[in-house]
Amino acid sequence: IWNRKINSVSKKIDFFVKLLLDQHLFRVKSTIKRQVLDVDMLGSFLAAFKYKDTADQAVAFRDVLEDLSSPLPMDRLLCGDVGFGKTEVAIRACFVSVITGMRVIVLAPTTILCYQLFDSFLNRLKPFAINVQMVSRLNTKSDVENTISNFNSGKTDVIVCTHRIFTYMS
Repeated sequence: IWNRKINSVSKKIDFFVKLLLDQHLFRVKSTIKRQVLDVDMLGSFLAAFKYKDTADQAVAFRDVLEDLSSPLPMDRLLCGDVGFGKTEVAIRACFVSVITGMRVIVLAPTTILCYQLFDSFLNRLKPFAINVQMVSRLNTKSDVENTISNFNSGKTDVIVCTHRIFTYMS
């Protein structure tokens, strides 16, 4: 019985790993034509940040900006201690994405963090006419459906959400 269970789990792991590998190979071969970045608008956005960047934050954003200018899909993990500017780097990446014609979904692991991120993204992006909405367990079904509809139609540029959004996206 034990060997049968081991074989069953091994087959499932092999299937999952093959699926991940296939997806990775597809991403590596994919390219996208990026729109030209409005450097003046980016400069205005950066100037609106009320704090001085840390050295690591400046390097991280430079690397993210390079990724967002590349024809290859972005594949970057940004990590660091609390209070060292990861959210601002994410907001900047979001800003660059939106002004170059893309829409963004920001996924948060908890409802509290979702609300905090929504507040941060909204405060930074709203002055630049970027529409940000939130989806979490606190929203009604009709609110979530309306937010997703607005996102799909281009009325909403950014959704900050928890995993709840997955139950509505196809």
